Amino acid sequence: MTKQEETSIFVEQYGRQLPAAYTDFRSEYSAATTAAGIHDASYIGRLKATGEDALDLINRLSTNLVLDLNPGQGTHTILTTDRGRILDVIHVLNTGDHFIILTSPGEENNVIEWLDKYTIMEDLTVDNLTENTSMISIIGPASSSIVNDVTGIDISDLPSYNCTQGVVNGHSFTLICRPFADLPSIDIITTNESKEYFISLLSKSGTREIDNSTFDTLRVEKSLPTYGRELGDRYNPLEAGLIGSINFE
Repeated sequence: MTKQEETSIFVEQYGRQLPAAYTDFRSEYSAATTAAGIHDASYIGRLKATGEDALDLINRLSTNLVLDLNPGQGTHTILTTDRGRILDVIHVLNTGDHFIILTSPGEENNVIEWLDKYTIMEDLTVDNLTENTSMISIIGPASSSIVNDVTGIDISDLPSYNCTQGVVNGHSFTLICRPFADLPSIDIITTNESKEYFISLLSKSGTREIDNSTFDTLRVEKSLPTYGRELGDRYNPLEAGLIGSINFE
């Protein structure tokens, strides 16, 4: 199967277009594991939750402790079905004035419907930002220093799953420290109009773009499960090895 055919299948599955220009597998893999590579992760679902009861409801419907997230903090948790199976693994972040929920690709509407099902008297509004925003992942040991060069924000001490916000030349963005297993990884969420601006800045800093084939190779090598293959309502969180997303207290 050619790289173009692989990309077409990936786009058909997730319904979003990936960058067209890529290098070869070896240089992409080397960049991500020894320096830094950039990957268009806009296929990941992005929700904006507002309301005083947002964290309380998510805390009651998922497996990890999210109730005490202060501004700038975030964590990963699992929404479960009525039978205790995996509805989705999500990341919840408190930006200060709203909450960001990252979902698996294509699962954003299912997550919205699940939260809406249990929203009765709670103060909670969830908006789907997936189509109106973009997300770029910078993966590799040099990711923090490159993001610092591009944004002027030192995130070297930013704890895992925490976030911060900023503006560069009128382009606003949110930075999320979201490790890729043992590889450092930083996500940039920005507007669709600003995506190419940040990709250009990152490319000038020496990063290489990582296509879906290389990304999937890294994911399998790092034993990171993905929805539809290793995650879904066929499994419970413990079967999927997600004990780190469970707070038994």
